[in-house]
Amino acid sequence: MLGEPQQEIAQIICAHGATISTTRATLQRAPRSLLTTSPDSTSDSDDKIVRILVEALRRHDMSIIVSESFDQWARLAAEAKRLGLISFVEAACPSTISISCHAALSTGRINPEVTFRKVLRIVVSGKVIMCRAVFGDSLNECRDGGGTDFEMDRYTSR
Repeated sequence: MLGEPQQEIAQIICAHGATISTTRATLQRAPRSLLTTSPDSTSDSDDKIVRILVEALRRHDMSIIVSESFDQWARLAAEAKRLGLISFVEAACPSTISISCHAALSTGRINPEVTFRKVLRIVVSGKVIMCRAVFGDSLNECRDGGGTDFEMDRYTSR
């Protein structure tokens, strides 16, 4: 359109001569990455993996979206780490969240005069960042014994 500033186009050259076109503004969303600082950093990279990372940089929330049949998570995480896209490394490493249900009995067996109220408890176990992404504010924070200085790598059972 007229009056709009032209964005400078960047060409990313991958293995076997495959190229990916994007804008420099997109690459600047990760200013310390090799995509921004070293133009030849992708010369040995698989263009499909690099394309996934560039597409994530284009999204406002920088989320990684792949097909349901995608099975190269380890390669994606390794490439993101190698290129200095640290925020994508965690997202490219699928995590498992385990969920179980615990219930207390409604009557006491040892002392028949004492009855217990029935308590249902759902226990969630997994990486803290993934559990928070799935369950949000409904997690019981008071059952978490860890601090916040190592938030990204912590595991929890709540």
